[in-house]
Amino acid sequence: MPTFNVLKSGGTSVGTPQAMEIIIGEALRVHNSSLAADNDSITALIVSATGKQKSGEAKDKNTDLLEQIVEGANIQINLEELRQREQRPLQYFSLPAEFNDAWFSQLGNYIQENNMPADARYSGIVTSVGERLKAAQVAAVINKSQPSLAVHLDYDKTGVTTAGGHKFAVKTDKTYGSIKDALSLPKYKGRIIVMGGFMGIDENTSHVATLERGGSDTHAVWIGSAMGADRVYIYSDTSLRRTDPRIVADAKVIPKITYGELSEFIGFGSSIVADRANDAAEQSLVELVLKNTFQLEDETIVSSNIAHNNGGIKGIAASPSVVLSLAGLPVGPGAYNRVTEILSGHKIGFVNEAGDRRCSSMVLVGAPENPLKQNIGYALEELDKAGFAVNVTYGMTRIGIIGEGIGRSPTGLVAIGQTLQELHLPVNQISLPIDGRAISIVTDKTHVPNVISKLYGRLFSNKK
Repeated sequence: MPTFNVLKSGGTSVGTPQAMEIIIGEALRVHNSSLAADNDSITALIVSATGKQKSGEAKDKNTDLLEQIVEGANIQINLEELRQREQRPLQYFSLPAEFNDAWFSQLGNYIQENNMPADARYSGIVTSVGERLKAAQVAAVINKSQPSLAVHLDYDKTGVTTAGGHKFAVKTDKTYGSIKDALSLPKYKGRIIVMGGFMGIDENTSHVATLERGGSDTHAVWIGSAMGADRVYIYSDTSLRRTDPRIVADAKVIPKITYGELSEFIGFGSSIVADRANDAAEQSLVELVLKNTFQLEDETIVSSNIAHNNGGIKGIAASPSVVLSLAGLPVGPGAYNRVTEILSGHKIGFVNEAGDRRCSSMVLVGAPENPLKQNIGYALEELDKAGFAVNVTYGMTRIGIIGEGIGRSPTGLVAIGQTLQELHLPVNQISLPIDGRAISIVTDKTHVPNVISKLYGRLFSNKK
């Protein structure tokens, strides 16, 4: 089987023609390097729809505009905005002015025929146009300089079969096999396959089915797993650093990290890669290489085969949180289960449960702004009706010190203890999870910069 390479580009990484150039250059670099060792090498480039631009020019991603169209909102305004945005690559790369016409004609027909808001069967087709068009553009740009090197595959040619429907597409037992059958054709040897991410074809309806937002990462891992790729390159507009560079300006990039450690960073709010993609990579033992499109020297390798130094500590993360305290919690699992049932019913995530027979405390995850704050209000009403005495503290932050084996090392605990002692901070919770990958503390958000700066100095002052 030929060597198979997989690269995935986020929306910002193709948000401007200049960014597209970088991604295309990276695809050519990886592909040519692979060809030097294997003339039959195949490279798959999975692209997202045009996203927010680093300059902030574009307030909405193209997928946001398409979803608004599906919902029947500002249809003509959004269509015109999409047209204008997607003309820029044509002008920059000197592609034919009519290149996008077929795509927007198709989009207009679907909108007209289904009298938006669209029939759910066709929502995936509309929403996925951003990825499909961008993939076609990228393939055309590659072929302009190297004719026939790239081939654009639309959603029905990639072999990505799914179940679950639009926005909820998931892998099936047939997915990997159908991908392998579709992409192992002799005509793809030595070429770059370009496809849109975020989508597959529903095995029951044969309609386009999209994954959850951020699903292009998962899509790329599925492709890599099915085709036996050793690694999947994920390009975004950020780097995975040891802490927030807005707090510690010289925070270093994490060179290597395990899947479990990355999952902790994601749990603390990192959007560098989708959690489902990380899980899928761990299951298949496919290495992830996280790259910053705009700082290509920034690279993090995600693997199971990572050595642990410095007590296994990789970084410090923080997530806005809300503390929910329930006084007089009845003894037994039934009461606790009822509380979690109510919170889950209002789409409120929670971690760090702590307490005894008389009181239990939970940390609710996410920024305490609407809609979360509104959802918490509804949950509080229901908890009150259920007989729970509840106290809520807003404006809190959960700080995590992350690393494999950190719970078995005194380094992190000592650093926390010394930092809190020096700063005289009130702390709502200190917790050590069973898996030993993160120590977390919960404190007022106003203390976060000082806490993180102090911890970073103690843990990483001598670490590259």
